Amino acid sequence: MSPAVWVTLFGIIVAAIVTLSVASMQRKQMRQIELHRIDPTIPLVPPPHPFTRFLKTYGYFLGFGTFDLVMFIRDMRQSTPVTRQVVFDIVLDMLAVVLMFGTAFGIAIFQRAARAAERTIGIMEMMTDKIKKLEGHGE
Repeated sequence: MSPAVWVTLFGIIVAAIVTLSVASMQRKQMRQIELHRIDPTIPLVPPPHPFTRFLKTYGYFLGFGTFDLVMFIRDMRQSTPVTRQVVFDIVLDMLAVVLMFGTAFGIAIFQRAARAAERTIGIMEMMTDKIKKLEGHGE
């Protein structure tokens, strides 16, 4: 495919992602406004910007990953003879880049697993409460 097709495809994907994220934030804000109307003690807090949430979660890894990537590019562009030290530096830089991406990916997976576990615990607590009420112990 030509570069123009790739640029067009990338533009469509970015536009779709932005549209869906804005719609999601608007729905979240509308739910919060409805809850505030029902119970005025619930505060109206604007949702954090997605970029801010991303930086809070992955900023550390992004910073160190970028630094390691810059060091890797610097080591690869050297025109000096290849020595064991240069090979060692290149291996460490690549390992650091891969570990930063792997750690960020692992955090995302563990956060999803934690949310699923919290939901499961909540459902199990509801089930035990229902069973206690059916048996007559919840009186």
